[in-house]
Amino acid sequence: MNKILKFIFPKLFLSEEEKNEIIKDLRVNTNFMTKEQMLRKDSSLKKEVEFKLEKDEVKSILIPDFGNHTGFKITKWYFKNGSNVKAGDIICNIENKKLTMELESIYDGKIISINQTKEELAKGVEICKVEGI
Repeated sequence: MNKILKFIFPKLFLSEEEKNEIIKDLRVNTNFMTKEQMLRKDSSLKKEVEFKLEKDEVKSILIPDFGNHTGFKITKWYFKNGSNVKAGDIICNIENKKLTMELESIYDGKIISINQTKEELAKGVEICKVEGI
């Protein structure tokens, strides 16, 4: 049991050094800010920004720019075509060799298409489309 924990524990939790390395990589993107930096810069950001879609309006959710982190693949979908989502719902997992991330919907609406590819996705590639309801 002890061997299993020694193997699994480092994979579950990043060390401070690993976290700092990831943040350093993300800062290559000049627009990157931590949550704390965003709140210091603009205290009005304390309330969540809402992205409302009008009925039948369609918007795409794209792979964000993660700086030096590239080669993301979609590894799990939590919703199917036709599912209703709310802003903040985790819609899928994406991962590369260093990171596994949950991607949230930024819109309330119905998913009308999802990217089913198993290939690596570049920044700006569409993950899914959401239609206002």
